[in-house]
Amino acid sequence: MVLAQSAVVVESLEKRVKELESIVHKQSQYLDKFIGYLNLEDRVEDKMRYMMEQFKNEIKDSLAELRTVELTKGSLEVANDELEFYTVNATGESGMSLSALAKLAGVSKQALSKLEKTLSTKAPSHYLQSHAAQDFTLSTSERNILIVDGRDAGNLTIYKAEYCGAVIAHYAMKGNQTAFGSMAKFCSMGITKWIQGITGWSK
Repeated sequence: MVLAQSAVVVESLEKRVKELESIVHKQSQYLDKFIGYLNLEDRVEDKMRYMMEQFKNEIKDSLAELRTVELTKGSLEVANDELEFYTVNATGESGMSLSALAKLAGVSKQALSKLEKTLSTKAPSHYLQSHAAQDFTLSTSERNILIVDGRDAGNLTIYKAEYCGAVIAHYAMKGNQTAFGSMAKFCSMGITKWIQGITGWSK
């Protein structure tokens, strides 16, 4: 079973890399044709060739930086909705999807998107100050190849647990009862972990 999942992951990664290599190849062809159409002095043509090489190197660097992140997914059913939670296998860092955060905060996904834009310049409350002008995503498919439970996750954005907690606290303090209930549950679980750490308890 594990071998089969590994084969699927490898096949998926090879497919993504081939797609990116194909883009690089096509862009290089276009630039070569463009230079061929130029009827200018050699000095200008040399500059264009230099620009083309720079472009190729930038693409190669992007490919080299492409990172595979393996995650484990968990779910929780709340009011007939399945909420998605994720943990990075290598580090233990955790987070949740946009729909899960919206449900726990008691607001729409559109409201959260608007909040994100606001945070690019300032924090609308004390609870979000540390996240203003910061990257509050744990992983995105734009900069990583995300593998969830052995499969390519495709288009996925995961929000950091710390950011999610701050967002829920933000709405709870504004009187949102759903967010307040979620915050109370998180605090209860958090204080239990804290006390277990003091007493030295572990599974």
